[in-house]
Amino acid sequence: MSFSGHAAMAMHEQNPQLAVRTAGGPGATLAHSYAMYRRDRGEHDATVIVLGILASSFPSLSTVTHATWNFEAPSPHFYPRYTLAHGALEATPPPLASLDELRTALADEVRFDRVLAELAHTDVYYDPFVFRKSALDGSVIVRTLRRAWGQRVKRAAIARFHDSSGFTNELDAVEIARAIVRAFVAEVRGDGKLPVLLLIHDQGYADDLFRTLWPVIEETHVPFVSTHLIAPATDSSNFVRDGHFTDAKNRRIGQALGDVINRELATR
Repeated sequence: MSFSGHAAMAMHEQNPQLAVRTAGGPGATLAHSYAMYRRDRGEHDATVIVLGILASSFPSLSTVTHATWNFEAPSPHFYPRYTLAHGALEATPPPLASLDELRTALADEVRFDRVLAELAHTDVYYDPFVFRKSALDGSVIVRTLRRAWGQRVKRAAIARFHDSSGFTNELDAVEIARAIVRAFVAEVRGDGKLPVLLLIHDQGYADDLFRTLWPVIEETHVPFVSTHLIAPATDSSNFVRDGHFTDAKNRRIGQALGDVINRELATR
């Protein structure tokens, strides 16, 4: 997501020898980023693979499209939903795999109804009143009510996965996240490359992501950078109005990321 991109470019500016290629999406969930890594695996000759994980996107791990959980500014991309079956990580393919498929589905009412039925079954943020068009959409009052309802649906969904104590294990979210990270580390190392985690704590999430993933970090000894140690999410001065880190904090995060990568590469 953009947080990772900002950190990566700040790292490159301070470490020009570290070339950067980014792949992601708006507010990308862990499932989205992991699926992109797997799609690109073997296609690019990278020495280091950095997996960025955003705290505020953690509650959206049980979704299959950005369009359900960011209804104010939806992006029309889909990704798998990962689950655990007898302890093993399994991926349910998204209902649509490309923008062309989405356009085709929108032009075919029967097919799009099948897509909506699948969203209702696999995406915990899906709400038909928010998502589906209506003959009443021309009404300002109805649109206002839909936005209000959409905010309520989103807050209720987030509350299932995050509370004052941190992230919950609702729908095995914590165990699935740890399984994805564990699989990522094993696959990258199996390809002879260096895995690195970038844990991004935006406002409202303190050190929750770090605490959630620490057991698998400790288990796998994967190198990592956690922003809660550099730009605490509890300090609003670390952020600009749109919620991203300030340029100064991005430089510090980028420098920390470069330091970790250079240190690890020096020992290979």
